[in-house]
Amino acid sequence: MRKMYFLVVVSFIGTMFFGGCDKISGTPKLTQNCVMNGFGSGHCSFTNTGDAKGSACGKIKVNKKAGGSGLESSVFCSGELKPNSTTKVDFAVPGVNSLCEGGDWRENCEFGFVEGSD
Repeated sequence: MRKMYFLVVVSFIGTMFFGGCDKISGTPKLTQNCVMNGFGSGHCSFTNTGDAKGSACGKIKVNKKAGGSGLESSVFCSGELKPNSTTKVDFAVPGVNSLCEGGDWRENCEFGFVEGSD
């Protein structure tokens, strides 16, 4: 019985020490950096600077600076990211060129990533 217990303990410690399991504790910390052109096409780069796996979902919202109507993309997600890794996800917001017409679209509109899946 002691031999069996010893083997189980050694097996568990070996698995944890040599990384057979993912980190049991830790916190993911995902940040995003998004770029978009005047036609509503763009991408977000997601980076996990935390010490555990994680993911993020959200959408892009575009609003006129003067107020009024706005547009948004569909929800998109980063997928699961390991610590210290980055991925790029493309998105589209149809109608940006019409909403933000009248010169450089950045003069008339602003956009941002809104986290969440609603």
